[in-house]
Amino acid sequence: MFENIKEQKGTLYRGSIPFMLINKNKKIIYISSSNKNINDYYFSIGDFSDIKKYRIENYNYSVEEFRGKNYELIQFLEENEKAILFLSVDSLFKTYFKKGNSINLEKGKNYKISQIKTFLVENGFEMNYLIEKKGEFSLRGDIIDIFPLTEKEPIRLEFFDDELEEIRSFDIDTQKSIGKIDSIEIFGNIDKSDKFDFLSLVKEFNIKDFEFIIENEELINYKFEEFLLNDRDNEEKYRDKFSKIKELTHKIEL
Repeated sequence: MFENIKEQKGTLYRGSIPFMLINKNKKIIYISSSNKNINDYYFSIGDFSDIKKYRIENYNYSVEEFRGKNYELIQFLEENEKAILFLSVDSLFKTYFKKGNSINLEKGKNYKISQIKTFLVENGFEMNYLIEKKGEFSLRGDIIDIFPLTEKEPIRLEFFDDELEEIRSFDIDTQKSIGKIDSIEIFGNIDKSDKFDFLSLVKEFNIKDFEFIIENEELINYKFEEFLLNDRDNEEKYRDKFSKIKELTHKIEL
């Protein structure tokens, strides 16, 4: 059973939210009333803190994009230190998987290019001469370009024989390097595990590690009712899930 979390009273200014969040002692699951707020908080925190942060907004993600968001959610849940996850209302009711295949690559270590290619092909990546979107890779001699599902930019692996000499992110349009990376985990592009709703997935981890916060409850309730208009057949199920999530939350007004 979950412990009830007391409601936080009073009204906060939107500008104070990022400072409030980074001073929390637990990992934060923050349910926001708009994409604008999610992005404002996300980028504001990046201006003054290096705390890890993730977001799943109310967007029509492609299959590959949402699979990447799913892996980011897994990374957040597995974090051993403080982190923040920003969520839209509809993201609470999407279907998630717990874990897929992945490969860890580290600069300076030895790998067989053929083994990396085999992993990518067997786990749903498409091979193209030049990559254009997430879930694609290209192979040219000792260079492998990959667009991982969890990255904003594609990466380039540069080998000397079997040694991975460099890992770089690069601009997909100009092909110019953006930055160097010491290591990266690349997740497969195929779902191979059981499916979960959001709360069920969180419960697979230690629920006491997380603090749930919901902003502008009245507006969140309105967004939820809007969501239900698109799937009345599952209304009872969604209402039950939403009620259980709200029982866990601090509630703040902006």
